[in-house]
Amino acid sequence: MELMKINHFEYLMDDEEVFDRGRRLYKSGAVKYIKKYACSHSFKVQGTQLYDVEICLRETDNVLTYMECNCPYGKHHICKHEVAAILYLKDMLHIPDLV
Repeated sequence: MELMKINHFEYLMDDEEVFDRGRRLYKSGAVKYIKKYACSHSFKVQGTQLYDVEICLRETDNVLTYMECNCPYGKHHICKHEVAAILYLKDMLHIPDLV
């Protein structure tokens, strides 16, 4: 994964459909925050089934350093479940959008 600031990721997504589907998941309430351990934030995201998502955020500069989802698509690309979890985390930590 390429390092990126959390408030830049939506502008760097190369698949608009995945981003839109992830945003819909987030807005529908499909994301549940589980816990934080060091830089890692754990989520459960309800898609066609319940998926585990891990997001590592370096909070000193809001850089995403790692993300993983156990869905088949998430093994090779940023998936809609990761997008939903990132949007949840961004709002939870009150990280502003780019202006």
